[in-house]
Amino acid sequence: MGGTVVIGTGISATAYLASLSHRLEVSKILGQQDLWHRLSPDHAMGQPAHLLTGNVVPPPQNSNLPGENAAFMLAGAFARFLDGQLTNYGGVRIADSVVDRITRQAKNGYIVKYIVHGQRGEVTCDRVVIATGPGPSRPLMVEDSGKLGVDVSNASKLIVKGVDFLEEGWQYPDGGHCQGKHVAVYGGSATAAWVVEMAYLRQMVVASWFTRPGDGADKWNGEKRFAQAFPPGGRNIEVGKRSSGVRRVRQLVGVTEQSGRLVLEFQDEGGRCTEAVDLLVYALGAGHTEHAGVSAMLDESIKKALVPYYDRNFAISTAPAILAVGTSDGSLMIVGSAMSSTAGFNFGDQVVPGYKEDLMVKLANYSSISKSLPPAAAPPEGIALVMASIEALNHTLPATGTEFASYRGKDGPGMHATKAAWTINFNTSNRTQIAAYLTAACGLPPATVNLAAALIVRVRSQANYVRGLTDKQVQALIRLAVASAAATGDDLRDRQYSQDDFINRWIDRLFSHAGTISLLEKDAIHVPPALARM
Repeated sequence: MGGTVVIGTGISATAYLASLSHRLEVSKILGQQDLWHRLSPDHAMGQPAHLLTGNVVPPPQNSNLPGENAAFMLAGAFARFLDGQLTNYGGVRIADSVVDRITRQAKNGYIVKYIVHGQRGEVTCDRVVIATGPGPSRPLMVEDSGKLGVDVSNASKLIVKGVDFLEEGWQYPDGGHCQGKHVAVYGGSATAAWVVEMAYLRQMVVASWFTRPGDGADKWNGEKRFAQAFPPGGRNIEVGKRSSGVRRVRQLVGVTEQSGRLVLEFQDEGGRCTEAVDLLVYALGAGHTEHAGVSAMLDESIKKALVPYYDRNFAISTAPAILAVGTSDGSLMIVGSAMSSTAGFNFGDQVVPGYKEDLMVKLANYSSISKSLPPAAAPPEGIALVMASIEALNHTLPATGTEFASYRGKDGPGMHATKAAWTINFNTSNRTQIAAYLTAACGLPPATVNLAAALIVRVRSQANYVRGLTDKQVQALIRLAVASAAATGDDLRDRQYSQDDFINRWIDRLFSHAGTISLLEKDAIHVPPALARM
């Protein structure tokens, strides 16, 4: 059997297939349900629809307009939406399957071995797309440094992973009732905040929400240690208020079970202390490592052949970020939120060509992509980064062919678009996508286009625009770019700087002008002359 095997059933797999300029022949889709299918359908996600769909996946019907008042998307709607999208690409879906090993065939292609309900199977294919998500949950007994932490093996029934606790069908150990049970939550992430919220919804008593200390002078600073639990966008504000009296920075040093309850032993800033609870739920993040996740699937010969794919065209920014990992011929690709841990591989010391001639720069990490997106889209394992990285990887343009003509190339006959319909998500598109849209749809000259694209990206990533820009605000920025380019003779070059540097300096000067802020706050479309002449 040839074709492509896709490993993963979530947004990473869907986005990769949708972003390609050619349609892959998908033979099998392997993998378990993603988190959004396991949560309550009414669970509010951390972003509204326009930050979850990018350009290649059309937003669900009735999704709200972008801007600060956009409502959060619900997990049930997103899960149904994903299912509908993934079925567009064909292939036999093997539900609840777990990939065990991927090896090369003797000549070309791969053998993918998997397990489903205790039964083993395998499939041969020409290509493999690995889109398995951020990775396995980090184990409770391992610290950030990788050292073995506290041993909890003797109390495993009363200790639960956060992602399991969040499942709609989760049941208390041994069929007991949740109501009134005292729970301790371990972790400082947004997922940990969702666990606390779910505990309240189940009428449990959150006795303690703790996270481990950090390093340096602020190691016991609760506000900083819990910062990731409350990302921009306001999703977790209410749970933050309700839990303010039980949040602590503590090092868990011991766990014992006594009379059906857990006794937790801590080291905190004031010394040692203990606390008895009925249940401990931990949400310490997820990640692929050298020995767990994607790396554990791959044969050694495949691992040795892997290379980083990065933003060679500086579509996202002048710092070339890693976008994916794969073989040099692209026959095996690892994409999506697995890149938040670089799929367990280390390319951090790699040096690549920079955006200036003869400039070599260090490869930027995947999370740096978030600097170009609205603050609510910033979580490193989040969906917005998945969409942005995959669209940059596959050089996706927000256009759909409407009229076609045939041609004959070296690989035989084909079809190419002669006319296209352009649509764009201004809150997630990269600079190249925005520039292409403004050129094709608006007919603007190159210098104006580059200025407008840079201005949109800069403004949408500011703290004032947490959930992104409205259409009127985007229009105002485009008009500002047009007026400014006209005032400078449409020549944005300077002998001292590259065009990117010059545009960034121009935007810095622009933001020192008070009129810029009022322009956007009022959703104004008219551009004041004083701003246009800057």
